[in-house]
Amino acid sequence: MTTGRDIVALTDELCRHPTGVVAPGNDALFDRIERELPIRRRAFASGESHNGWRVPESWRVEEATLWSDGRLVHDAAAHPL
Repeated sequence: MTTGRDIVALTDELCRHPTGVVAPGNDALFDRIERELPIRRRAFASGESHNGWRVPESWRVEEATLWSDGRLVHDAAAHPL
């Protein structure tokens, strides 16, 4: 039986992957999701067009921080979300 704690733990695990439209953590995220759900993946290379949309180039944020009133409120190196 799945408990609320199980769901919270899985959500926390999934949210730790650095993901985006084209991002380095996408494969690991979907590998993990496939262990929970029967999904079918489709992949398109950066720069390729599909359905009138051009897939953007891959990029990776190396540093991102948010500050408010001189206080650090978020550090993306500690958690991607």
